[in-house]
Amino acid sequence: MKGLIELQRPCASRWSPKCVARILTGYITGSVVNLVKVFIVALILSANALGDVVSVEDLPPDKLVSIWEAIIQRQGLVGPGVYQMHFTIPTSAYFVAVWPGASRPLFVGRLVSSELSKGHLKLAFAAVEGSESDYDSIEIDGRATYSSHEGAIDGEIVVKSRNGKISTDRVIFLNRLWTHSIAEASKEARKIIEDAESEHRPGER
Repeated sequence: MKGLIELQRPCASRWSPKCVARILTGYITGSVVNLVKVFIVALILSANALGDVVSVEDLPPDKLVSIWEAIIQRQGLVGPGVYQMHFTIPTSAYFVAVWPGASRPLFVGRLVSSELSKGHLKLAFAAVEGSESDYDSIEIDGRATYSSHEGAIDGEIVVKSRNGKISTDRVIFLNRLWTHSIAEASKEARKIIEDAESEHRPGER
C-alpha cells in the first residue's frame, strides 16, 4: 500500500524509550520524509537522556485514563494512518482509525468490554451506531506497562470488517499524541473523538 514503510521485528525488551527509538529508527527502510527524520532524532536523544535503566510496572486501571495513539501497521508495514483512543474513565472510551486522504474515518467505535489484570489488557470496541465505519469491531490484546515517564500497550489488534474479513496485526500504543507533529491523521482523529464524545452522552448508543 502506498505510503507504507517496512518495519522489522522489535527489540527483545518489553518496553523502554530506547526500545521505541529502535523500533521506529533502526529497522525502518525506504524513503522517509524529513519531518519524520527530525521526530525520530528527537526521540533518540530523549531515550539516551533517560538512560538504560527504566522502572517498568504493570499498568494500573486508573492509568488507562488518557489519550492513546498508535501508527497503523498492516502485514508488518507501517503507514501514515493512526489509531487513537480516549479513556475518560477506565470503563469508557472511544476509538478511531484514520487514514490520511480518506473521505471519512475507517472506524469510529465505543468501548464495549475491558479487562486488565497483571498487565494483560483486552479491549473490544464496537462501531458507533449510525457511523459509516468500514469495520464492525476492533479488539486489542496485549501487554500494558507503565513507567514514571509514560504508558505503553504492546500487542495485537484484530480488525473485523463489515465485509466479513478479519485481520490481525501488531500494534504499539503510547499514552500521548506522539505522532501529532508528523501525522495529519492524528489531528483528524482527535477531532473525530471529540465530536463523538459530544454527540453520544453516557448511557446513549
